[in-house]
Amino acid sequence: MSLFSKIVKWVIVSGTCMLPAAYGQTPIRVAIPFTFHVHDQEFPSGEYLVKASAGQTVVLLQGADHSRAQFVLTNAVQSPGLVEQPKFMFDRYGTEYFLSQVWLPGSYTGRQVPPTRRQMELARKSAAPETTTLVAAIAKKKP
Repeated sequence: MSLFSKIVKWVIVSGTCMLPAAYGQTPIRVAIPFTFHVHDQEFPSGEYLVKASAGQTVVLLQGADHSRAQFVLTNAVQSPGLVEQPKFMFDRYGTEYFLSQVWLPGSYTGRQVPPTRRQMELARKSAAPETTTLVAAIAKKKP
């Protein structure tokens, strides 16, 4: 087996180990009243389901109507206190919003979305971003 084949096999096995953990989480439901960016994708305002785990680097962002979905690679970020409600934080530059952090309830750990090129460009041209925080809810399971 070639080195390339071994690497591809490792990536596939690693990915299949991580994805079920991301899918197995209770979805968090959040209503986002503005258009926003995640990585290089633009998302319209609306209701979204988010599946995340404090121990995983991947967050699944999905439209509540299942019209669009995206896996978001994140980094860990620590909170000085226990997070009681799920929260989503956005950095705003002018009229553009960028998802920056996802905080999970019952944890000291959140997930931080690395800034995009566009976001860094806007940061260089303007003052510090305004932060908008949205409190979310645990999605109810359908009967």
